[in-house]
Amino acid sequence: MPNPPKKKDASIDRNNLMALVEKRTQELLVANEKLQREISEHKKTEEALRTSEEYYRAIFQNTGTAMVIMEEDTTIALVNRESVKFVGYTPEELEGTKKAIDFVAPFDFQKVSDYNQMRLADATKPPRGYEFTIIDRYGVPKDIYMTIELMPEQRKIIASFLDISEPKRIESALKESEEKYRNIFEHAIEGIFQTSLDGKVLSANPAFARILGYRSPAETMNSIKDIYYEVFADPHRGIELRELLREHGVVQDFEIECRRPDGTRKWIRTNVRAVRDGDGHNLFYEGTIVDITERKRMQEDIESKSRSLEETNAALRVLLKHREQDNAELEEKVLRNIRELVLPYVEKLRATHSKDAVIVNIIESNLHDILTPFVRDLASKYINFTPKEIQVADLIKKGKTTKDISRILNLSTSTIDIHRTNVRRKLGITNTKANLQSYLLSFTK
Repeated sequence: MPNPPKKKDASIDRNNLMALVEKRTQELLVANEKLQREISEHKKTEEALRTSEEYYRAIFQNTGTAMVIMEEDTTIALVNRESVKFVGYTPEELEGTKKAIDFVAPFDFQKVSDYNQMRLADATKPPRGYEFTIIDRYGVPKDIYMTIELMPEQRKIIASFLDISEPKRIESALKESEEKYRNIFEHAIEGIFQTSLDGKVLSANPAFARILGYRSPAETMNSIKDIYYEVFADPHRGIELRELLREHGVVQDFEIECRRPDGTRKWIRTNVRAVRDGDGHNLFYEGTIVDITERKRMQEDIESKSRSLEETNAALRVLLKHREQDNAELEEKVLRNIRELVLPYVEKLRATHSKDAVIVNIIESNLHDILTPFVRDLASKYINFTPKEIQVADLIKKGKTTKDISRILNLSTSTIDIHRTNVRRKLGITNTKANLQSYLLSFTK
């Protein structure tokens, strides 16, 4: 049989056990203290993470810029307030339900799809920002500028976008306006130009080049360094134009002759104004020119013809004066012959043919009329009277009745009445109470 343990050995084991327990307890206390510290640190980390998440969520929601977090296939994971307002859907309708690419306008779909595929293959290859058009919930197209950033650790994409519809509209309107005025500039009949203060051509349209004899606006700008001396035929006239611009800032309807590269001359009319800065200092000059060479030539022709006509008129006036003198001399001879050669024989007829005294009296009266202006005035003022109407008017003036005139002229009374009516009509007194004899007598007054 084995010998029973000694009491001394049992005491030693007990002491070792107690020491071991004490050591183990110390280790547990240290471990527990370490665990408590770690738990405390973990809580602090969690609190910091929660605070940080709330901070960045607040930024995400209130940044004022539309922002979206998407999966790699563009499924919308998270939206902020601005993006919700932008597309017109609620967060519940967007998050986890719709893809961002679903909003892309059909004409931009392929471009955005290609960008997305390139980004998935190589995040550095496509641009971070680009423009395209989306369609909101109500079918309204909106131009946007989107910037993209990858979140590799989460395999997500964060995108922010700005509404550039209004700037695009303004840009389009400006482009349209620029094209319109560029079209006017390029196709205007008038030459349009800008020059520096010292006369260098800064810009010009095709009409300006054509009028001054150059093949293109570029050639014009490259060739003309001082328009006042190189283009204007009379440099003093060019200096006058420049001084007027300096003094008044604007010159209108200024005519000047220009010298073209091929040696020909052109007359132009120009309107020019000074373009000034905010302090009123001249920056450059701009204006228009019109080719008036043909008008000048026509004006010179007209002036030449006018001078020729004036000379002709002067010669005609001399001839008319001579003609009047000749007429006066002829009239005087006729009157003298009537008085000296005709009237004496009328007196003899009256003495020897008393039975024809009435006819003789009429002959004598008519001869006296030749010596007075009546018939001459009547025929010249009323040139459309027939000879017979002049005879009738003459007899009416002498107080003869229709029957008297009928017997004297050997015409029927109805014919005389017709002549009387025509005379009144041609004198312009038809349907008036004017006495025909009195009216005719007024010609001799």
